[in-house]
Amino acid sequence: MRITKLDGLRGIFSLMIVFLHYKKPLLPNYIYDSFIIRESYAFVDFFFVLSGFVIAHNYNSLKSKDEFWKYLKKRFARLYPLLLFTVLINLSFLLFTTYFLPQFRNNIEPLSVHLLKTLDSLTFLNSTPILGDSSGTNPASWSISSEMISYIAFGLFCISIASKNLKIIFSIGLIVISCLFLYHGGEYFSNGKFGFLRGFVGFFSGYIVWELNKLKFKLNNNLEFVIPIILVLILHRLNTIENTSQAGLIFSMISIPLFFSLSILCLLKTNGVLSKLLDLKPIQFLGKISYSVYLNHGILILIFPRVVFKVFKLEETEFNQILILSISIILVLTFSNFTYKYVEQKGGKFLRKQLLRSPSYKLSSQQT
Repeated sequence: MRITKLDGLRGIFSLMIVFLHYKKPLLPNYIYDSFIIRESYAFVDFFFVLSGFVIAHNYNSLKSKDEFWKYLKKRFARLYPLLLFTVLINLSFLLFTTYFLPQFRNNIEPLSVHLLKTLDSLTFLNSTPILGDSSGTNPASWSISSEMISYIAFGLFCISIASKNLKIIFSIGLIVISCLFLYHGGEYFSNGKFGFLRGFVGFFSGYIVWELNKLKFKLNNNLEFVIPIILVLILHRLNTIENTSQAGLIFSMISIPLFFSLSILCLLKTNGVLSKLLDLKPIQFLGKISYSVYLNHGILILIFPRVVFKVFKLEETEFNQILILSISIILVLTFSNFTYKYVEQKGGKFLRKQLLRSPSYKLSSQQT
C-alpha cells in the first residue's frame, strides 16, 4: 500500500531527526535551540503510528502460523539489510577511532562493550533491557527494534484473535498497559531500555486508525491547516515542561500518539493544500529514502562536520556553520539515496528471495 502524502510527511520528519542530532557547538544557537528542532524526537512516534496503519492494511488477514512466518520473513527482509549495513559501519568507526583516533571519542569503551551493543542491535533487542539499556551500536536503530517487536506482536494478535471488536479492545488495552508501565518507570520517550513499549503505543494506535479509516466519511479539506498549528503548539509545550515530571509524562503519552493518529486519519480523509504539498516531488524523494536517512545520518553528521572544523581548522563562524550544515544534509541525502537503491532495495530483494524462495518478488514501494 502506498499513500504518497504520508510518505512525504515521513520524509520531512526523518530530516528533522537529522537536525535534532546535529552537534550543538557546530550550529548557531538560534537554530540549535529552536523548540521545533529540540523536540523532534517526538517524530519517531509518527513513524510507529504510520507503520501500524500500513502493516494493518497489508497484513490484517493473517490467519495461520504459515502466514505468520511468511509475514515475519517479509518484514525481516525489509528491515535487515540496511540495519546490518549501518550497524557494521558504526562498529567499524567506533573500533577505528578507539584504537587509532581516540581524540574523536568522548569516552573510550572496551571491545566487549562494543560487541555487546552490536549484538543488541543485530538481534532487534536494543529497545529492551535484555542485553542492557543502551540504544545499540547505531543508536537510531532502537526504533527498528521496536518496529520488529511490534510486527511480532501484531502477527500473533492477528492469528490469535478473530473478532474485530476484540482486536480493538486488545489494542486499547495494550496501549494503556504500555503507557502505565512507562509512567511507572518515569519516562515516556524511552529508547534503549523500554522503547518497545513506546513502539507498542504508536503501532497499535496506527492499527486503530486503520479500523477508523474503513468507515465511510470525508472531512473538510481545511482541517489540514490545523495539523501544523497543533503540532507546533505540542512541540512548544514539550519544550516548556519536564518530560519526566508527572505532568510531562501524562501530556506526552496522551498528546503525541493521539495527535499523530488523528493527523494521519485527517490526511486520509482530506485532499487539501497540505496533501498537495506533501505530494511534491522533492518531498516524495525524502519519503522514499527516509529509512536510509534515519539510519545513516548519525555517523555522517558526527564525522563530516568534526573533520572540517577540528581537523582542517575551519573557523567556526555563523556562515561556515550554516554552510557545513547544508553540505552535511546534502551528504546525508546523497548517501541515503545510494543505500536506498543498493542496500534497501537490492539487499532486501536478495534476502527475501532467499527466505521465501520467490525470485519473482518485487519490493513494496511503501517504506515501513
